[in-house]
Amino acid sequence: EGIHQMLLCDINPYVRFACRISFKSQTATFNVFDSRLFYILKGSIEIDIDSHKYILSEGSVFFCSASSIYSIRSDGCDLYSLNFDLDQSRNNFSKCCPPVTLYNDQLPVFTERTDLQDCDFLNGHLFIPSGGRYLDAFEEIVNEITQEMIFYREKASALLKELLIEIHRHSQKTDK
Repeated sequence: EGIHQMLLCDINPYVRFACRISFKSQTATFNVFDSRLFYILKGSIEIDIDSHKYILSEGSVFFCSASSIYSIRSDGCDLYSLNFDLDQSRNNFSKCCPPVTLYNDQLPVFTERTDLQDCDFLNGHLFIPSGGRYLDAFEEIVNEITQEMIFYREKASALLKELLIEIHRHSQKTDK
């Protein structure tokens, strides 16, 4: 597995998937190949990652980096899901990379990982219990990807970079 080092100012996200989805699942453990960002619109989800358990409810935001392994369970919820890479190096893979259950023998599609030297949350996971301030950004990114207007990928990338910077700024304020 190769690790590509970069700074936040250098990211150029490739949004592979952005959609409003309804989700219901018994507990399952997954390995994801791209970064994930969720915004809970209705209902709740329980995520167990790196020995931490999070209950995401309406207005919650959750990020996990590529190659994360997590368990997820929900009796039903609606959410925005953004799946992306932090750079354009795999933009030839335009289809969403579905998570695979941890215990199947499927090999990962991607083995290279990006490591942000100045933005720790993008290297792991982040839970924001009250992320209502980010709803408009999620909606705008989802609209760009679903409407596919001219230069929609570039616009979605710019919007996602702005969103990730805002999340980083807010997480730095709350850490102090």
